[in-house]
Amino acid sequence: MRRKRINHQVDVFCEIFSGWKLVNDMDTLIQLKQGEFFFDIKEKDVKLNNKPFGKDFNMLFEIADWFEKDLADNNILETSILKATLIVDFKSTVFDGKPKSRTKKIIEINLKMKSSILTDEKKYFAEKEKIMEYHYIEKK
Repeated sequence: MRRKRINHQVDVFCEIFSGWKLVNDMDTLIQLKQGEFFFDIKEKDVKLNNKPFGKDFNMLFEIADWFEKDLADNNILETSILKATLIVDFKSTVFDGKPKSRTKKIIEINLKMKSSILTDEKKYFAEKEKIMEYHYIEKK
């Protein structure tokens, strides 16, 4: 059971990052345009391009909070987790919407994600790529 759960957890790191709550960090991704985030899930630390980021990144806390709860719910000791990380290579591109459309701009986010969990027994990892598109619509 433990191995299956940790395989699931390492996979879910990528899924949570690329989920709908990423919109809370959208302005940051647009401003940065591209780069590589390194998230230390266990220590709740984030680096951008190998340098301390110095700002809060909501998705780190979403993932870390879920991970802590999931470990407790499945009776997995936190001390058995030596390291839990997520590396996200991203590129954001902003396009103008069509002139007669209510869509004023389209944001495309390309994500390449690598997650890993190192336990006292084994290293688990997952890799995923996603292209996400967000439409900013003019409200009437």
